[in-house]
Amino acid sequence: MIQLMHHLNVDPEELLAAARPHNLATFEQFVPLVLEARKGQATRSLLESYCNRIVSCWGTRRLDEPTPREVGDLIELFRATAQRRRDHTDGSGAAKNAYHALDSVYRFAVQEGVLWSRQNPMAWGTKPRQAKSRRHALSPQLVLHLRTSTR
Repeated sequence: MIQLMHHLNVDPEELLAAARPHNLATFEQFVPLVLEARKGQATRSLLESYCNRIVSCWGTRRLDEPTPREVGDLIELFRATAQRRRDHTDGSGAAKNAYHALDSVYRFAVQEGVLWSRQNPMAWGTKPRQAKSRRHALSPQLVLHLRTSTR
């Protein structure tokens, strides 16, 4: 095969460059279409805030450019920059929501035929882990203390 390509004076890199679509949508062009397609208002408002942050980070990039590693790095950025509140779980909620926002963008791109399923970096990456629950049962000593202090 390589000999044939050499004989025809064809460079493999030229073939790969020709196979790539040059007019593929960027994130800032495609994300509004994803948000418009979402039906539920509650889901859309949460998705919209994360999609806006994705656009601010990757707005000018084409949908086929990010690799699974870059997707993971972006999700970790969302985790690291999450707002700290009293019930903060080290950004796991922000990471989970960022993952779902990116997944929605890429699933919609595949459904609309903009990307092939093999081009979806979400299919090759790992989903963020769920944070450990902070809920637990009261200890017997604490229950006894509460019973005696409320009498």
